[in-house]
Amino acid sequence: MPVPERPAPAGSLSDSSPRARLAGLDGLRALAVAAVVIYHVDPGWLPGGYLGVDVFFGISGFLITHLLVTEHREHGRIALAGFWRRRAVRLLPELPLVLVACAVTARLTARGGSGLGDGLRGDTLASLAFVNNWWQVHRGADYFHHLGVPPLLQHLWSLSVEEQFYLLWPLVLAVLLPLACGRHRARVTTCLAGLAACGAVASLWRMRTLGGRPSGVSRAYFGTDSHSGALLAGCAAALLVPALTRLARHRPGLGPPLAHIALAVLAAFAATGPGDRVMYGWGFAAVTAATTALCAGSAAWTSPRLLEAAPLRLVGRHSYGLYLWHWPVIVTTTALWPAQGVLERTVELLAPLPLAVLGQLVVQRPLATALGRRDGRRASPASVPAQPVRLLSARNAVLVVLPVAAAALGAVALSPSTVPNAMQRQLQAAARNEAGLTAGAGRPHAPSAPSSAGAAAGSGLSPHSAAGVVDGSDVTVIGDSVTLGSAPDLHRILPGISLNAEVGRMMQSAPDLCRQLLAEHRLRGTIVLALGTNANFAPEDLDHVRATIGARRLVLTTVRGPFPWQDSVNSVVRAYHRHHPDVLLDDWYTVSGSHQDLLWTDHIHPRGGAGTTLFATSLVATLTASPP
Repeated sequence: MPVPERPAPAGSLSDSSPRARLAGLDGLRALAVAAVVIYHVDPGWLPGGYLGVDVFFGISGFLITHLLVTEHREHGRIALAGFWRRRAVRLLPELPLVLVACAVTARLTARGGSGLGDGLRGDTLASLAFVNNWWQVHRGADYFHHLGVPPLLQHLWSLSVEEQFYLLWPLVLAVLLPLACGRHRARVTTCLAGLAACGAVASLWRMRTLGGRPSGVSRAYFGTDSHSGALLAGCAAALLVPALTRLARHRPGLGPPLAHIALAVLAAFAATGPGDRVMYGWGFAAVTAATTALCAGSAAWTSPRLLEAAPLRLVGRHSYGLYLWHWPVIVTTTALWPAQGVLERTVELLAPLPLAVLGQLVVQRPLATALGRRDGRRASPASVPAQPVRLLSARNAVLVVLPVAAAALGAVALSPSTVPNAMQRQLQAAARNEAGLTAGAGRPHAPSAPSSAGAAAGSGLSPHSAAGVVDGSDVTVIGDSVTLGSAPDLHRILPGISLNAEVGRMMQSAPDLCRQLLAEHRLRGTIVLALGTNANFAPEDLDHVRATIGARRLVLTTVRGPFPWQDSVNSVVRAYHRHHPDVLLDDWYTVSGSHQDLLWTDHIHPRGGAGTTLFATSLVATLTASPP
């Protein structure tokens, strides 16, 4: 995440705040980036670690606003050109370095079919234009669930949100702050804070409205309009710092307890990771409020001692580089070594820090020094607003623009173009086939690659078991992308089956879907739930399904994949089968264990032909072993 230029830590937060300290915000940044890295390595370790991004947003809004307000108070204006120049020097040098590294990695692994480079060119262009978040919305991406290998640059969505903020918010302040002069200063500043607070509430409400629908969760998460609540709340807090400082003089004991409560709230959300209903209902608002309280408390009172620890402050100063590098490292390691042992996890946790330090030493710091910046020696520089804005000399412009532009162009040229891989094409073809069937276009076509016998030979099954011998006219299958990719063979081997599969579907949506199918008289006598690839679930979710379907027969499947919740899902499914003997178990995990060569390189989805036939015949074996 971007590290905003920090104001001088003493004597500049207000006209009379000599003891104001912002050192703790570096520590808060360190905890935030650590939470994000841990979450991406294994969501089970810190289920709410992704909220570190929202903490970053709050810090950025607070610090940038305070920097601009201080500059205006001391010089009577905001030098927009100087602000944007400093932002460019801080952010641009390291970004192309990461883009080039990702492009080279994608090229080197292309022949192995890892899928690391799928769509990378479009992602690169969107990242350079700082519209990555809207590009993710356009592509229908999902931050929390991925089909195959996650995009190498998906994490840059948050950088795009912040850059859009850096472009627009300084313009608002440059226009409105001149009104805050003389005796009207406090009143106008309070009105500006109210404006920012109203914007934060509107953004959080927008997120709540969009996130309340399953189809709108990704739009709510990636959208600038719906995910700017923390940024704008931080802006409001920065504008109120003078008033808070006066309050701190009269109530010095008020700030520390509130700061500790706010820190505890953030820790609780990070540790528990509440579900969508809580987070989009009020959770993001609570995280925003806690982050804003910590920022304001650090300015007007003091930060909790934990946040001022020297190691945390050091890591916090490298948070931008850590954020840039951690996701490509994790995605690459997981794609190439999906077993994810101790060594791989250790690399994913530790490798981003030396890469971040190296990027700053080799790229960012030399370019900052070339521009004559007094603060080029620091990773999180202290800005001195009193400095006049210096125009770049021709030599300095060449020193900065030429290597950055060359690296950016190189990243675009090296990045593979947006061509779906074979697994994605398989799923797209299956989706079109299902759409045609739903629209009444006729039966889906059988897969053209292997015949029944050929597929059976490839999977190690007998031709008899692979033949379409089971009537599927009384079977409803509810599944996710694994089921969708196997749809042609499911229709071939279970003719007449009713299949309802969707990429990214989770077990939590199954009860409502069953109720809908029941109301439409489309729920058959045997219901197969092939879910669990995208998220964990509890036995209560299965109880809700059973309560909905009544006396109908229920079949559960186990899952396989390098995702952290694999074992948890399989334990829930097997325990439920043991406690409810009438519930059948299709043990896909065990069946696929000796045929992992029939899975795609994500080690989740069966390959078309032998792999999808194996998935279908596993279900057939379960149904025929326990006829209704």
